[in-house]
Amino acid sequence: MNQKGKRILMGLVALVVVLLLALWGIPALMLAVESNAAPTKAEAAQLIADYPDSSAAPAEKAVCQDLIALKKQNIRVSRIVSAEGDKIVYEMKQAEGVTTEVTTYVDVTRDWNGTLYYHTTDDQQGEGTIRVRPWGSVRIY
Repeated sequence: MNQKGKRILMGLVALVVVLLLALWGIPALMLAVESNAAPTKAEAAQLIADYPDSSAAPAEKAVCQDLIALKKQNIRVSRIVSAEGDKIVYEMKQAEGVTTEVTTYVDVTRDWNGTLYYHTTDDQQGEGTIRVRPWGSVRIY
């Protein structure tokens, strides 16, 4: 391989590294920083303290990460409903019209590549999943 070919190859490798950092590294770093912020930790501590079974309460780190992921989708939760293994289910109340209130349950799961899945169910038998890639691509199932 000649010098020009080596330079082009090195340029392509550098471009791939920059893209990987931009698409996965920076969002992961931002999630970690925001998860460790004092307001997030305080909100997580309150949700954990309100959890009825203190012996099976979820870990603060997991709740903090979920809160940041939920806030990115403008979802505000009111309490933790259940915590089994890595799955923490949160409750949020939504007003529908003047007199109707719908209770929605949401949980957040993460894929190995940083993809977030928001699974929602409500008390009116509605169900859905939203997939959000680290670079912002959204798909609703």
